[in-house]
Amino acid sequence: MKFIKEILNSFFIGVGIGATTFLLFIVFSFSKPEYLTSFTVLSVLFISGMVGILSVIFDLIDMPFLFLLLIHFTGTFVLMLLLMHLNNWVPWSDTLQFFLEFGFIYLIIWFYVKLKMSLTLRKANEKIQKRNKEKKRAN
Repeated sequence: MKFIKEILNSFFIGVGIGATTFLLFIVFSFSKPEYLTSFTVLSVLFISGMVGILSVIFDLIDMPFLFLLLIHFTGTFVLMLLLMHLNNWVPWSDTLQFFLEFGFIYLIIWFYVKLKMSLTLRKANEKIQKRNKEKKRAN
């Protein structure tokens, strides 16, 4: 049951990050998308959720972090290619530019997630330290 909860949590975190990224692209796009359909939105949400699930490898597999990051990067890249294919946003005309843009966006999202995790961990450690100090005072 815990595993299913973790998968669902990761799915919805991925949906949140993917939806935010997609909306930011729409806002900052020079050419506004006339092709925005229900299928487009649902495919973005689903593929983003799948990227979130892919992130579970960091918790499940005991291998060097850089190796897992490479697997996650590759899997995310493949999922984004699938998303682009499903929505006819094929980047084949300039594959190098697409790869560089993808890598840049991946790094931005990775730094955001890393920062958020770091802040969460710091808060948890502060609570533990505070609780430990209170226990020492009580004894």
